[in-house]
Amino acid sequence: MRRRYFFAVALCSLLLGAATVWWWINSGTRMNQLTFRQSSGETVQVLGCDGKLLLTRTMGSSEKEPQPTQLTWITVPYTPGADKDQPELKWASFHYSHDTREKGVIQSSFVMPIWVITAAFSVIPLFWFLAKWKLAKKLIA
Repeated sequence: MRRRYFFAVALCSLLLGAATVWWWINSGTRMNQLTFRQSSGETVQVLGCDGKLLLTRTMGSSEKEPQPTQLTWITVPYTPGADKDQPELKWASFHYSHDTREKGVIQSSFVMPIWVITAAFSVIPLFWFLAKWKLAKKLIA
């Protein structure tokens, strides 16, 4: 039973790793944005562009009335510096900031390369492969 569970986890991790590789390759020509806004005003945004991931969390709301809960996904073409109205984004490789934007509104943001996520998802399938390889080597000897 433990082997089946480990196989299932390794397979899911492998599929998520393949999805992040696809996202990483395609992030050079477009920007993806996933936004989740709660009725309390808390917002979580995930932006992917040019091989980088930006995670932003905003707590508190400057709006007086509660807003409906929303989940939005946007993909737009992005070619850095192709147009004077489209500036080139210069995100650091790794960055974290936490600051107060307005009265009662706190924003935290984290930037990291997408390859870090891909590497994290590849660890469990690598262990599964090594275990199978050692078992096969043991059976041959």
